[in-house]
Amino acid sequence: MFQDHKGMMLAVDCGISVKEVNRGMDYKLSSVKHCLITHAHGDHTKYINDFVQRGIHVYMSQDTKNALNICDGYYIHTVKDREQFQIGDSFIVLPFNVPHCNSDGSPCENYGFLIYSTADHEKIFFATDCQFIPQKFRRLDRIFIECNYRADEINEFSDIEDMNMYVEKRRLIIRALHTRDFSRELNAYTI
Repeated sequence: MFQDHKGMMLAVDCGISVKEVNRGMDYKLSSVKHCLITHAHGDHTKYINDFVQRGIHVYMSQDTKNALNICDGYYIHTVKDREQFQIGDSFIVLPFNVPHCNSDGSPCENYGFLIYSTADHEKIFFATDCQFIPQKFRRLDRIFIECNYRADEINEFSDIEDMNMYVEKRRLIIRALHTRDFSRELNAYTI
């Protein structure tokens, strides 16, 4: 969660129940007005309808919206890769594509976000569920990289060399799916 100077909060993803988020925020969920969605997987979107029903604006790619079968609505906003947008007078957001895949190996559109706080003049980086980040960013004030692992996958390996081979194989597959380098393009953005 990111908070502006007026107390308005910006969330990233909604894979945790509204009740649990509210409890974790000391019952101040009403401060959350906007939520950025990284990608369509359930651990990031399971409670999207609950967020929308509470009047929280959600921002996602068209692919994510299609994958979730979400209809257009007042609280639903579609954003595009490398097209910045503004949330109120507090945040300027630049979504950027980072490599991710579905369990079958097919590509899953996944956005990271570069968030500029107009009040604090801070540049915030957020990414999740990506094997690597092909873009380069300058002068970041805060970096948030959400990650998890599956213990069952980790325990499959007899030694670190096996694990390194597995990780490198996945990187090669993802690189083959996402070969375009946006680093020079992103450095040109204002935020």
